[in-house]
Amino acid sequence: MAEKSFNVEVQIDYLDKVSKSSALQAIAELVWNALDADAENVYVDLTESELGLSHIFIRDDGNGIPYENAEKLFSSLGGSWKKDKVLSERKSRFLHGKEGQGRFKAFSIGRYIEWNTT
Repeated sequence: MAEKSFNVEVQIDYLDKVSKSSALQAIAELVWNALDADAENVYVDLTESELGLSHIFIRDDGNGIPYENAEKLFSSLGGSWKKDKVLSERKSRFLHGKEGQGRFKAFSIGRYIEWNTT
């Protein structure tokens, strides 16, 4: 599958709000997203360099993001698919997120964020 990049226009008030998230809050949001996507396994791996923590990798075996939906999901804030649902699709778990912004909290811990999906 071809690599695809999206530009997201974010206003300063939102950046202020997101940048106040702690690293732990940001990682927790990404883990919750994996669980909301019915992941059975979620792995958080940290890589250190001589300067300290250099990479955070979060991997899961959840539903993934359909390629055709990726641009819509990553080019706008809000409008979460979860807002009108209570339970996850396959495992009927209670959903955590509903605001469509948790994935962007990752920007509070890193300048370059990459999502890979299958």
